[in-house]
Amino acid sequence: MGLSDAEKKFINLYPYLRFVLDVETDAVNFGIVLVCGSMVEAKGHLKKMIMTDRFIEIVNLKKIPCVCNYQGGIHIWNKMDSEAEILNFLGEKAFCPILLIDGLVPEYLEDTAFVINIGSKEASEPITEAATLFSWIKQNVALVVNTIRFVKTSRYLDTVVDQMEESLISCIAVGEVYKVYLRAEGEQEDEVETWMDRFVTDVIKMLENSQRMTGRYHVTEAVRLLLYNYIAECDYVNIFYEGDLYMLNREEITNGKYILISDEFIYLKEDMMREVCVPLLTSVSLRQLKVELFEEGTLLCQNIEKRNFTTKKLLYSADGKECRPRFLRLKKSAFTTAEGLDFEDYVKLLNEKEDKNNVTGIFI
Repeated sequence: MGLSDAEKKFINLYPYLRFVLDVETDAVNFGIVLVCGSMVEAKGHLKKMIMTDRFIEIVNLKKIPCVCNYQGGIHIWNKMDSEAEILNFLGEKAFCPILLIDGLVPEYLEDTAFVINIGSKEASEPITEAATLFSWIKQNVALVVNTIRFVKTSRYLDTVVDQMEESLISCIAVGEVYKVYLRAEGEQEDEVETWMDRFVTDVIKMLENSQRMTGRYHVTEAVRLLLYNYIAECDYVNIFYEGDLYMLNREEITNGKYILISDEFIYLKEDMMREVCVPLLTSVSLRQLKVELFEEGTLLCQNIEKRNFTTKKLLYSADGKECRPRFLRLKKSAFTTAEGLDFEDYVKLLNEKEDKNNVTGIFI
C-alpha cells in the first residue's frame, strides 16, 4: 500500500507550518523520520522533494546549511552519523528536520519523531503537493495563523484527546488548514467535513504506526521481509533441503551461493546474509544485526559466550566427501508469514505470483 492522503498532507504541510505551530500552540512538534524500502528509494524521494523550494538537502550533520523556518531540512541517514548527531538534528527548532532511513528504526528514536513508512517499490509515488496550495497559504497568512491559533477548539480533539499525546494537535492543525483551503477552492461543506473525518482517522493510524515502528520494531521481521524480497527479485536462487546436497560437488557446497533448509532451520552463509540485508546494513553493522537476531531468539549460536554466530555443518558432496561450511542458523518458524505460510509454501507462492521459475532445489 502507498501513503494515505493524510500522510501525504502531513509530510508536505507540517514542515511548512511548523514554525507557526511552535509559536501559536503548545503542541509537541517533532521532526519527521521517513522509512524507505531501500537506499535507492530514499535518494529518489529526496530528489523529488528538493525539486521544490520547501525542502533543502542536508548532507553533513556537522555542517548544516541555511534552512528557512518554513522549509524541511532533509538528511539521509548513514553509518557515520552518531546517535547524538541524529538526536540533535531531530531536535532542531529553527526548521523542520526530516530524516530519511532505509533500515531499522532504532529504539533511541522513540518519542523523538513522527515516524512514517513511505515504503516499498510499488508504493514509491510522488509525495509532493501541488504548488497552488502553498501559493494560497502565502496569500492568506493571517487566516492560516488564526486557524492554527484556535486549533484546540477543534471538535476532533474532543473525541481523541484521551487516545493520543499532544503531538496530535499538530496533525489536527494541518488538517484544519487544509480544510480552510478546500473551502476557499469552492468545495461543498459536506465534502470538506467528510474529507476531514477521513483525515483524522488516517492520522490517528499514522501516529499509532509511528509508535509501533520505534522501540518495538523487530529485526527478525525486517530480515524475513528482505529475504523474501531477495528471493522474489533474484534472477536465480538455489534452495536445498539439507539431504539433497548430494547433487553438488565439494566446491559448490563450500563456496557456492545457496539457501539450505531443514525441518526446523534456515541456513544462510554470511556472504548471502550480507547481500540479503543490504538495506539494513546502511544503518547497522552485520555484527549488530546478528546480535539482535540472537537476542530475539532467531539466530542460534554455536558458542554463546564467545558470540561465535556461525555454525559448522557436516554435509556430503556428490562424490561422498565431507564438507563443513559455516552457516548462520536461523529458526525457520521465525519466517512464517502473518498469513501462516511457512518458508517453503511462501517461496512457492512467490514463484507463482512472479510468474517465473527462478528457484531451484526444492522444486526439482
